Amino acid sequence: MPARKRIEDQIIFEPDLIEAIRSAFQRACEALQLQGTSDAFTEIVATKIIDLAKAGEVDPERLCSKVLSGLSEEGQAS
Repeated sequence: MPARKRIEDQIIFEPDLIEAIRSAFQRACEALQLQGTSDAFTEIVATKIIDLAKAGEVDPERLCSKVLSGLSEEGQAS
């Protein structure tokens, strides 16, 4: 299932927050040069954005930034 569809199916949020999540996902995919398809790495990005949104982050720029920074830290730890 494509990550974007998964975002829509998995979250019951207000429309404004869903749009923030979509925007953060698009920004992260662009920054990481992902196609937004259903590959494992894109799914990880979507899951991390969803988790941050569930924790209360609502700003698309911060959502994207936190995901990118978390991925960078994980990559350095490997």
